[in-house]
Amino acid sequence: MRKLTFCILACMLFFTAYSCKEQGGHPSAEGETIIFSGKKKSIVDTAFFARSSLIPLETTDDALIRKIDAICIANDTLFILDRSLKKIFIYDKKGKFIHVIQDIGNGPHEYASITDICVDKDLLVVLCDIPYKIMKYNFRGQFVEEESLPNYFSNIAVINDRVYLYENGSLGRQKLGIYNEQDQNLKEIPFPKGRYIKAEQEGVGYSFGSGRLLTASRNLLFTCPLNYTIYTVEQDMPKAKYTIDFGEREIPQTLLEQNISPKDFLDMIDREKYIHSMGNVVENDSYLMFQTNPSVFLLDKQTKELTECFMITNGVLGGGHTGYLAVNGLPMIAQVHRASMFKKNIDNLIKYNILPKGKFTDEYLRVYENLDEEDNPILCLYELPHK
Repeated sequence: MRKLTFCILACMLFFTAYSCKEQGGHPSAEGETIIFSGKKKSIVDTAFFARSSLIPLETTDDALIRKIDAICIANDTLFILDRSLKKIFIYDKKGKFIHVIQDIGNGPHEYASITDICVDKDLLVVLCDIPYKIMKYNFRGQFVEEESLPNYFSNIAVINDRVYLYENGSLGRQKLGIYNEQDQNLKEIPFPKGRYIKAEQEGVGYSFGSGRLLTASRNLLFTCPLNYTIYTVEQDMPKAKYTIDFGEREIPQTLLEQNISPKDFLDMIDREKYIHSMGNVVENDSYLMFQTNPSVFLLDKQTKELTECFMITNGVLGGGHTGYLAVNGLPMIAQVHRASMFKKNIDNLIKYNILPKGKFTDEYLRVYENLDEEDNPILCLYELPHK
């Protein structure tokens, strides 16, 4: 690969979707405004999603996963990023372990830390933050090429022959890097300053945990904390796609300006049930789903109805939760089950004779019968349905 040519834009992009909200107001944005009506429900996985699959990730001496931070799927191959271990685990579609990427070091073709992964055609793309660079591997885990980056980015996605890099910085600073692989040009776009809490001015750091901010499914989509707009990119320029009107659930500007600690700020968010961020956005032509700090929201694109989902219920296990990972590059989500909890849940269903009948249960039982409590997690993959 020839060396990237970097073009830092001299001007800030002044699209109005990033203007700060005042209490009770809404940002001026070109995107479609969606008003939340207050409707709530639980999603039952087997009833709502188009397809679901259960994948037990094989456990070996070389494949011991501590935490799943990102998932990509291509050509029936799964790529699992564990940032804490600085490793990428490669599995087939049934969960059989293939290879692990662990090129940890400080030399050429090595990295000291990884922030994200995605797939570009027949290559796995790895975004590194120590040092700043992109590394590419084939699907067998063999190194192909690398390219240095000038700055830190936390998320990466590839769509329509473009590599997109994103970072939500301190003091409301966001930046988007757009790399055109055809002419090998990277534009780094700094945005007008977004919203942030006053404590950051004194160097106090904090973060929000509502999932990855940059995703690629039907379109490239990205979000910013303390902002209620979902953005896309058109003609290499950011553009507002949807602005969500959460009404009284939105954080007033006056709260951001109070002289309080991040902990007190988040405590206030919890008490008042405010929504502080949106992430893990996935979509197809019928639905758009995203995660917030209290729950999951589902938009029916045909009726424009936005529903708050307080739980994604597992039709076999009976319980559920709202946590999920966006599967980078596809209109899919993944829920992760620890082996010990999965086994305990099935044990209780069997003990009280309340295990439901059906093909989905049979699949769960096959996994259960071959599972040890210390095994790697089990993935439940769900594909968004079409109307």
